[in-house]
Amino acid sequence: MSARAFRGAGAPSSRLPRAVAVMAAAAGLVGANIHYSQPLLPMIALSLSVDPALAGWLPAVTQLGFAIGLLLLLPLADSLDRKRLILVTVAVAGGALLAQSLAPTLPLVLVAALVVGVASIAPQILSPFAATIAPAGREGQASGMVLSGILLGVLLSKVLAGVLGAVVGWRWIYGGAAVVMVVLLVVLWRALPELPPGLPQRFREILASPLVLLRAHGTLRLHSAIGFVVSAAFMLFWSSYALQLYDQFGFGSLVAGLFGLAGIAGSLLAPLAGRGVDEGRVRANLVLAGTLIAAGFLLMWVGQASVVALVVAILVLDAGVGVAHSSNQARVFRVDPLKRSRLNSVYMFSDFMGGAVGSLVGVAAYGAFAWAGVCVAGLATGVVILGVVAGNRKALAAAV
Repeated sequence: MSARAFRGAGAPSSRLPRAVAVMAAAAGLVGANIHYSQPLLPMIALSLSVDPALAGWLPAVTQLGFAIGLLLLLPLADSLDRKRLILVTVAVAGGALLAQSLAPTLPLVLVAALVVGVASIAPQILSPFAATIAPAGREGQASGMVLSGILLGVLLSKVLAGVLGAVVGWRWIYGGAAVVMVVLLVVLWRALPELPPGLPQRFREILASPLVLLRAHGTLRLHSAIGFVVSAAFMLFWSSYALQLYDQFGFGSLVAGLFGLAGIAGSLLAPLAGRGVDEGRVRANLVLAGTLIAAGFLLMWVGQASVVALVVAILVLDAGVGVAHSSNQARVFRVDPLKRSRLNSVYMFSDFMGGAVGSLVGVAAYGAFAWAGVCVAGLATGVVILGVVAGNRKALAAAV
């Protein structure tokens, strides 16, 4: 069934198809696979009798696998059957999660984690998929809803892993995630619409397409750059907050996991931001996002001795991140509707690299200047975002 036919058969033009809600939930569940390890590292190190520093490679290897998937697999979604590609990757992720739960040594855990990362790209296929089946003029809201699911998955994965891991152990977390992938396979097989694959291309051409798209589209370059800075701001905080919680308040991993709940409110703003792009308010969205990010880090700095202030700051920061990413992605998808997966591959790779840089800077800033260093670096990201937006008024106002 074509996207046009699905829109006509599935829902009136004023409503999003029901499949979009399923896509949002699936995006959160699959996206969570990449982030379970962060609060579990001390437990994994003790269980496998390895140095915690070695166990610290686990999230990095998973992220590396995800980056590989973004570059090698995600662009294929424009040429292959998207539904089939989603089902295959979810199945592989489920098998890798099971292997991770059973692996007796750290090297085997790391190999399984690499495969989990590579195979967990379904959310990035689902986001442009949702925009494709959405009624005309509602594409931003649809992709924003899926982005909300992704952000919720990222945040709740930390909470679930931190809380449940303390009760049942880390292996059961990964085993349970594998079972979730099996259930999700059945749900997605029944819920996702059939869309015809795009024009077939040679694999070499697909791999080269990110550079071609970057050279050809200024909008993609602009929003990828903004996304890089936004993700750097996000990971500046989330890579170092547990250190601050322990040093300032004496909180352990269980409480650190619970702090992920504070970021949920921000993820709920993503569909509203996507709707704002549909209505031509992308610049206003990004000004709001940069202001919220800067304000969040300022509040963290001023109120660093207060748990309440930190929670409020997380709400503000994650709200800014959600608004920015939804706005960026909605604009990127409009560059070329036939190449949305490849466009998303470029944008998400930039997003990932920004997060990696933010993680490194966050840990280094905390080690050198304590919490004030993290907050100053975060404030700088907010100022940079506002500066980029101010310097690109015409580009952001232009129709895509």
